[in-house]
Amino acid sequence: AFPGDMVALTGTMDEMNTVKAFTDNLNKPKVFTAGNHEIFYRDVFTKKGDVISASESVKKQHLENYQKVFGPLHSTKEMMGYLLIFLSTDDVTGNLPTEMSKDELEWFKKTLDANKKKPTIVFFHAPLTGTLIPYNDKVGSPRSFAQPSAKIDQILILNPQIKLWVSGHTHTPPTEPSYAAPINRFQDRVTNIHNTDLRGAMLWTNSLSLCPDRVEVRTYNHTTGHCLPDLDRTIVPP
Repeated sequence: AFPGDMVALTGTMDEMNTVKAFTDNLNKPKVFTAGNHEIFYRDVFTKKGDVISASESVKKQHLENYQKVFGPLHSTKEMMGYLLIFLSTDDVTGNLPTEMSKDELEWFKKTLDANKKKPTIVFFHAPLTGTLIPYNDKVGSPRSFAQPSAKIDQILILNPQIKLWVSGHTHTPPTEPSYAAPINRFQDRVTNIHNTDLRGAMLWTNSLSLCPDRVEVRTYNHTTGHCLPDLDRTIVPP
């Protein structure tokens, strides 16, 4: 599961096709969800090299291109008695790059209403509000977290079957103290599993083992070839 920002910069068709060609080498079932870098930016930069927010029409074009390359913006999968829900940052009207559209929020609610008794894991690019200790000038602002936060909070309150929220966006590495910590529990209801990027000297991924009575989360260091037992977590579903 790739929770967004598969491309590094601005979501051009060339970038997306490069990612697709690379991930096609992974001979496993795959699911992608769009992040801000797939959708939100123009194909030009500031003098400092920073990305620039795109117009609504450009964002819509990125959404179309994304679906051609990676598939639907939101989807579900049932596995081992669990419902997996995959969502994208697909809002093209707002100023925040981590926002679900009204249509996606409605689809999310209807999907949950139809599956009240299935323990559920949500994959979305941005983490839930307040599930990290701010460790730089970016982590901590509304742009760091899933939006619209008030509506998402209401959905979580009404759907206690949601137990895990799997995110990327903040690029939080296992070396950060709040990567796996009590603060990851959103209002004592949902555990946020943070994922870092796949670049740099050290590479990590998370694996989720779906068991009948629990989900076991492990972090693997691809650079050293070892799991990190101190970061093992067990989440008990309802």
